[in-house]
Amino acid sequence: MILSMTGFAVKTIPLLLKDGSSSQLTITVKTLNSRFFETTCKFPYLLSNLENQIIKVLKARLYRGHVYCTMHLSNASALGAQVTPCLKTIECYLKAIEQIKHQFGIAQPVLLDHILRLPNIFDVSDQQLDQAATDLILQAIDDVAVHVLHERMREGKELLKDIERHIAVLEQEMASIEKAAQHLIEAQKEKIRQTMQEIAAGDEQLMAETRKSALFSILDKMDINEEIVRFKSHLRNMITHLMTPPPPPDQLMGARLEKGKQLDFILQELAREINTIAAKCSDAGIGASAINVKVAVEKIREQVQNVV
Repeated sequence: MILSMTGFAVKTIPLLLKDGSSSQLTITVKTLNSRFFETTCKFPYLLSNLENQIIKVLKARLYRGHVYCTMHLSNASALGAQVTPCLKTIECYLKAIEQIKHQFGIAQPVLLDHILRLPNIFDVSDQQLDQAATDLILQAIDDVAVHVLHERMREGKELLKDIERHIAVLEQEMASIEKAAQHLIEAQKEKIRQTMQEIAAGDEQLMAETRKSALFSILDKMDINEEIVRFKSHLRNMITHLMTPPPPPDQLMGARLEKGKQLDFILQELAREINTIAAKCSDAGIGASAINVKVAVEKIREQVQNVV
């Protein structure tokens, strides 16, 4: 069984803050294919401090792919900044002003408007989430990641169906190549027997031995049995990787499921073997089957690019 790198899930949770206010937090996670694990996060400013923790949770579950994580608050002002007056600073300002008035005989009263123009008389602090709210958000992120894994499994089943169709083509075409190669070798052997009989009737012994060596060399180069055996071995290995079932989604934490890279390397070996077969045999039938095999391998490679 394989997992697709494509998935989507969304979840909304109530968020209760220290001051008694509440808001609805909507978490959206979307994943697309990528060579590595990458993240793009869009959070409200006051939740950005959780980004590293959230990425760790997502990576532990999703392993590979480009992960887009978005969080949206229904009440954007719920996590707004708190403004409090700096009373000690204001007291110092007023004492200094009274001292100036007394020193220079100024009778003008000090108004609120004058005080508000003074610097640093307010303390602006962001409202912080308590540990309970933080734990709730991280648990929700983990739940969303599990839902994404369910989607990845569903998409993986569809990918597997398509890959299995192309594997059937590979098996069919390789059976045709193997059969055609046997007939071709037998036909070449018969030609060699006839040629050797003609050589044996010749007078020049050195020339005869040279021609015999050349004929055996040609026959050896045409033998593709070794490549066929290796191709079948790689194909069985790929089928084994495809059919190995993954753990349930709620048990995927810490599991190694990155089959996509392994399958990609196996496909490289399959492509190498079929290229060697096509190069060794100039037979038209084998050449046509080899082209079909190459097409099927590339079709599988396209699907494997989206496998975790």
